[in-house]
Amino acid sequence: MVERRVKRGIVIAAAAAATSVVMSISCGILSFGRFPWTPSFSRVAEGSPPPLPAHFPDVAIVSLDEQSLQSSEQPWPWPRGRFAEIVYRLEAAGAEVLAFSFDFSERRERRNDMAFARAIKQSRRVVLAAHRESRDGEGERVRLPAPEFWIGAAAIGHLLYDVDRDGIVRHGMRDHRIAAHALPSLSQAAVALALGQDPVPSDTRRFAIDYRWANTPIPSIPMDDVIQGRFDPGAVAGRIVFIGGTASRFQDVWTTPLGPNQPGLYIQALAARTLLAEYAAASQQTWR
Repeated sequence: MVERRVKRGIVIAAAAAATSVVMSISCGILSFGRFPWTPSFSRVAEGSPPPLPAHFPDVAIVSLDEQSLQSSEQPWPWPRGRFAEIVYRLEAAGAEVLAFSFDFSERRERRNDMAFARAIKQSRRVVLAAHRESRDGEGERVRLPAPEFWIGAAAIGHLLYDVDRDGIVRHGMRDHRIAAHALPSLSQAAVALALGQDPVPSDTRRFAIDYRWANTPIPSIPMDDVIQGRFDPGAVAGRIVFIGGTASRFQDVWTTPLGPNQPGLYIQALAARTLLAEYAAASQQTWR
């Protein structure tokens, strides 16, 4: 488990106190709806931002939740061949980009690892995560995906947030240097790949996540349903799909302006919507 450590306000998204995830059911697909928040937080998320252009992708989530872990006949960590199945099924359903937040830095059983590596290489739509690890007396180092995975990936992105002094995640990070590696965020890398454009020029590395996007539910499908083919392809078609763990064992929940216990995967999706809106605003200014 990557150690959680606050350093200059930056915290790695692979560690946090795990509790419950609040979700609602919509049209047979799990959708993160409006989360409960305190009145002091609610002002941040009132209303809705301007809609994205019709030709822009939206986001979706494939969640390794408690249900998916319990339904599996195999203990976690799963064989990597299962992730190959996920890639193939989501691509067949028309997903635009597949952004994995899991740590794939260690090699496991070779046959399954190579199956996943082939799926990544054939896809050309997969973004993988880099994780930061800090150890006493050793400084920090980056945990990149194993070479057989990252060599075929379309991009690599970090999972860092800029956490305010009060412990609330209000900002994402466009890019960050971990040890000797300068990396975009997972959401930035996924959005840039989906649009086929370089990041919007900015004077700052961090950006305010527009939590009003939480008022537009995000389709979220249990991972077991994807593996079994029990999902509506329309929930992912043309979308940037963030794939990761929301079960308590992953310890990836955060306090945001929406309230406590927000899954990191959900924050990545909201950050991606924020960046998509930023691209849209920049493109409108270009045509004026």
